[in-house]
Amino acid sequence: MSTRSYICMEVGDNQYKTIYCHSDGYLSNNGALLLKYYSDRKTVERLLERGDLSSLKEKIEPEPGRPHSFDWDKRQKDVCVFYGRDRGDKNTQAELLTLEKLDDPQNWTEYVYIFTREGQWKYFRYGESKKGLRDVQEDLKKELEEETTLTEELRLL
Repeated sequence: MSTRSYICMEVGDNQYKTIYCHSDGYLSNNGALLLKYYSDRKTVERLLERGDLSSLKEKIEPEPGRPHSFDWDKRQKDVCVFYGRDRGDKNTQAELLTLEKLDDPQNWTEYVYIFTREGQWKYFRYGESKKGLRDVQEDLKKELEEETTLTEELRLL
């Protein structure tokens, strides 16, 4: 089962340029990748220009001269897989959505990541937009600390 997410960039008051990402939308994957590899507005814009994703990875563009497609055996493992570029799907371009649309139950997305006008990654989980945006970096750090603590406790058993 996939953990679906939206990846967005704030472009105006309650206006978010948005793409869909089908796989691995949880904080420790897509959240971490966005923080590490998509930390400036120009890079986020380049990502959104490609449209909807099957999977987010470290690089947007494949290495020239090497195969890269939607097929598992023809992918470069560290390169994003886009529905339009890599499978030839139509109508996969970014959409302009409001916060209400991003949190619509019909979307089936579990996480919504937003690159703010201040250049920070924020997010909310499905159904929680009214609680406010959470900080990706802070929550990822907490999640990793909790994992480390749990691992140490299990080791002691």
